[in-house]
Amino acid sequence: MRKLAAILIIAFSGFAYASRIEPDIQVALRKIDPLTGSEKWEVSFPTNQRPYRCEAYTNRIVVFLYTINKTDKGPKSEVIFLDSKTGRTVAPFDTRDFVYGDEDPQLARSRAGSQGSVLDERGEIWLPNGWVSYGVSRLPWWNAGTNQIYFFDRYHWELKWSLTLPEGAYNLSHWNNMLVFRKSVEKDNKYTGILYGQPAGRDSPVWKFTLPADVPDVAIRTSDVVGPPTISRDFTYTVGKREIYVFGGGTLFALDPNSGKTNWRYVVSSDSTQKKKTIRLDYADVLEIGDDLILSSGSTLARFNKNTPSIIAVLRKDLHDNPLPISCEGFVYCFTERP
Repeated sequence: MRKLAAILIIAFSGFAYASRIEPDIQVALRKIDPLTGSEKWEVSFPTNQRPYRCEAYTNRIVVFLYTINKTDKGPKSEVIFLDSKTGRTVAPFDTRDFVYGDEDPQLARSRAGSQGSVLDERGEIWLPNGWVSYGVSRLPWWNAGTNQIYFFDRYHWELKWSLTLPEGAYNLSHWNNMLVFRKSVEKDNKYTGILYGQPAGRDSPVWKFTLPADVPDVAIRTSDVVGPPTISRDFTYTVGKREIYVFGGGTLFALDPNSGKTNWRYVVSSDSTQKKKTIRLDYADVLEIGDDLILSSGSTLARFNKNTPSIIAVLRKDLHDNPLPISCEGFVYCFTERP
């Protein structure tokens, strides 16, 4: 896990350096209707600014930016508040005027490269059974040790249960009272992702998921690491309203949250957009909007219909790679780039 963390840090450092030597790239935030592909508004930022977080509130969008400093005096951060209907700048407001998670006014929040990571979470988990957690918001993605999570009664603050996440687990999400977490195991330069489902109050997981054997390996090469490529059988995952969506090795899976069994799967490489080489989706992060899934991968934003199933529209081919798109009230907010 530590080796994987090192690889990720090197990769991120390479991106940060590339951003500094390409100051002429301009990043913009766009509001898109995923059903029609139409753009509602666009807000462009100066060429020396890069976004690192995006949040949605009722009628408001908040963008966090840092400035690329040519004198290397350190980044300068700026927060911009926008009207979600028009994209126009509005007066700042307190985004943390709440005590408990159920009072949080935030509707959506971008992720810094992983839908499953809690590095960017604001607070703790509040389960439907009335339990609230303590320790979730302190889980870093580079964690290589065990983590103890405590659950208290939301109203009487009595300790109800505690959970020790396995070594290397860096995230904890939930579907109803089913806790979902992921870890990566390394053996012979191959990293395998494992997704677990554990009901709140149980001593151990009741299901786990790994990519099936027929899903091909993915070789990862970086210019900063000498030697053979790292083999990945890892994946991203998103907890949806009725299913858990897993994307790995070019294949999209929909899991039953209670059992971890695969409800359906779709090999994206067999999609017509892949055969025509219109786009390429070896990996993707997933957003759920009604019967559709929005897939973001590299510079590509695509709409996938669960009923068809197929990619029915390529929405963008100019995505900025970080932060990930967010969805709110039926719209997608994404960052794009241009020279």
